[in-house]
Amino acid sequence: MSRPTRALALGLLPLLLLTGLILVVAAGLKSYCLTDWQPGDQPKVCYNDIQTLWHLRDMDQHVAPYQGAVEHTVDAQGHEVIRLGAGQIEYPVVTGVFAWLSSLPVDSVNGFWIVSALALTPFAFLSVLPLYRIVGPRALLFALSPQLAAYAYLNWDLLPVAATAGALWAWHRQRYLLVGVLASVGACAKIYPGFLLLPFLIALLLDRRVADGARMVAAAAGTALALNVPFMVANFEGWYGPFAMQSRRVNDKTTNSIWYWLFDAHQTSIANLCAWAAVFALWGVLIRVGVQRRRSEGSFPALAVAGAMVAGYIAVGRVDSPQYGLWLVPFLVVLAVPWRWVAVFTVTDIWLWAQWSWLWGTPGWMGNAAMLARGLTVLALAFVLARSLEIKPTGSQGAGERRATTNNQPSSPQTSSGAATWRTPSMTSVASDEGTSARPGT
Repeated sequence: MSRPTRALALGLLPLLLLTGLILVVAAGLKSYCLTDWQPGDQPKVCYNDIQTLWHLRDMDQHVAPYQGAVEHTVDAQGHEVIRLGAGQIEYPVVTGVFAWLSSLPVDSVNGFWIVSALALTPFAFLSVLPLYRIVGPRALLFALSPQLAAYAYLNWDLLPVAATAGALWAWHRQRYLLVGVLASVGACAKIYPGFLLLPFLIALLLDRRVADGARMVAAAAGTALALNVPFMVANFEGWYGPFAMQSRRVNDKTTNSIWYWLFDAHQTSIANLCAWAAVFALWGVLIRVGVQRRRSEGSFPALAVAGAMVAGYIAVGRVDSPQYGLWLVPFLVVLAVPWRWVAVFTVTDIWLWAQWSWLWGTPGWMGNAAMLARGLTVLALAFVLARSLEIKPTGSQGAGERRATTNNQPSSPQTSSGAATWRTPSMTSVASDEGTSARPGT
């Protein structure tokens, strides 16, 4: 074993062990639902979408993904309701296939959760590994995050999180084809990893690297087509059903978003329109912040804008499930976000999860306060992320001295052209200068 390989292994071992420890905690939080949990019970700390959707989506029938019929009905108030049946789940194809494969070996709701948790576990390690290769021991921010303990086995979000972490590493290594593939695979699990492609493409085009940008986009498009076309051809209505269902989802308290307060439950079309308008407007502002930084710093901060866009989508999108907090943790790892913002985000995020999971019966104002605090924090965090510098390793193994730089598009895997040395972050000191479902189906 070579010396760099040995150093990498020795650095990774404690990180992986700590990740495993947090996953044990995550499993323990869900253990109560393997005893007396029944569908329709008041939420408890063990609540998870995996077991709930086993019942609601007829997963026990083991029908191939997206092949069942989508039922269109009308409720007592005359509003259209879409019910997803056997083989249907309200997520894109990667998550749907993963859930289906996890259901095949079992015939009980508890077995489904156990198999799903075991199958999701490697993706936690696949998230930590690329982050370590980027920033070394700072990857502990992900491995020991309360979000990993709370959300690892609540839904299937570890799939897109792992794809995102891989895409961040590929971007650092200038492997643009791989960036496109991983971002697309992630978007076919949950939509948000696809957002990374826009700031990455802007950075490449501003650097006049048109061919690299074209290859990245082509790889993303080809991957998306390869994953989706077979289901579209086999049963287009079944494939489109999850998107239709989400677009008509009742605008009630379970969305955890500002639109719950602004519109009636069945004003979904208006709420959707306003939510997407707010998302695109906020993205425009965040991209402008990135362009302004390019003028002063010499390069477009692609990673910073990417993290900001994800945060913006969470803050003003129509649905904000608590587990979406896990989406942001990789960006907190690779960007020099001030510790106070990491702390505020963590506290408000876990407060919302606690309120949503096992404090549901408390007075309504407490839930509203948690939603408001988490939402405002994530909105503010979007601008903090947009202004944050990237933490980049000086060594190829992601260990040793690290530095924050204004250049989020490296000219080589180890160095940055035109980068401005800022300060050397450590596990105890990172930049403090900001300037330089709720229910199933979420």
